[in-house]
Amino acid sequence: MRTVWAVLAVIVLLLVPAATLDLAMGCASAPASLGPAPVRGAVAPNTQGPSHLYVFAPGKLGASTAPVSTADSVSIRPAQAPSVYPVTFRETGLPTGAFWYVVLNGTAQYSTKAQIVFNESNGAYRYLAAAVSGYSPVIPTGSLQVNNSPASRTVTFVQNPGTTYTLTFLETGLPKGTAWSVSVNGTLAFSTGTSINVVEPNGSYDFGVPSVLSYSATPAVGVINVKNAGLTEQIRFSAPMVLGLPPAEGYFVAFIGLVVVLMILGALIFIFRRRRKRLAAAAGPASVSPPRPAAPGARPVQTLPRPPPAAPPRSPPPGAPPGPPPAPPPSPPSAPPPSK
Repeated sequence: MRTVWAVLAVIVLLLVPAATLDLAMGCASAPASLGPAPVRGAVAPNTQGPSHLYVFAPGKLGASTAPVSTADSVSIRPAQAPSVYPVTFRETGLPTGAFWYVVLNGTAQYSTKAQIVFNESNGAYRYLAAAVSGYSPVIPTGSLQVNNSPASRTVTFVQNPGTTYTLTFLETGLPKGTAWSVSVNGTLAFSTGTSINVVEPNGSYDFGVPSVLSYSATPAVGVINVKNAGLTEQIRFSAPMVLGLPPAEGYFVAFIGLVVVLMILGALIFIFRRRRKRLAAAAGPASVSPPRPAAPGARPVQTLPRPPPAAPPRSPPPGAPPGPPPAPPPSPPSAPPPSK
């Protein structure tokens, strides 16, 4: 047997003294254009006759085993990777930014946008769609076929019945630990913290915030619209105003104003009293008040009339002799002796 194999090998070497074939392989090292790349291969005889060979390309991605003539030049390309096509899922019915996902043949993708895209090759696929924000798909599962072209599905979501959302009211401005309240559609909620939570379904709700310890709320009333999501309302409490200013500034301005008013009043009183003294001095001595009636059995007292003031002496004209001296003023009459 060894002799037979040796004879066959000699025949092959004689028929193909230099069996070098150009094998163009579009492997990873080949250019993107998959142009021919010369590769040295190996040949083996074909049972159809000595003029046909089987060609192999060891270590490459592909190999041709088609019978060829010894005079032929062979180009071999690797097996092509399977083509993939986009498979797009689009959602409707979810609020903007809602979280949803799709599972396609065991592979899950999540998104907060309106579409999710897979890349798949030809074949049949099953999918599952769901959301986590109180919504459910009308048709949660299904199948699709990829056949040399992109595929797409639209997933419609509807709100779960009885879904509610949290309305949060946050306050600022109150002293720590102060109790405050919020009324939502007539229902009152209290808190000593900085927040009050109210749970409501979709709809429009009137709310009001009463004043606390003379602190006024802004806004004190309003309307809040719940639409497929929770909401937060900021409530700012303001301290009571003094003269249109915060308490510290208002009381300071009031104190300064009071001091100024007192100073003005003091100055007016001083000016008024001083002027009154001047008028009294210009009017002369005060007149004698009438006598009071004597008590029964008391000794009567005679009141003498006050003499009129003496006229000032006249100066003689120039060159006239001096006149007699002025007469002395008359003496007051003596009081009569008391009767016995």
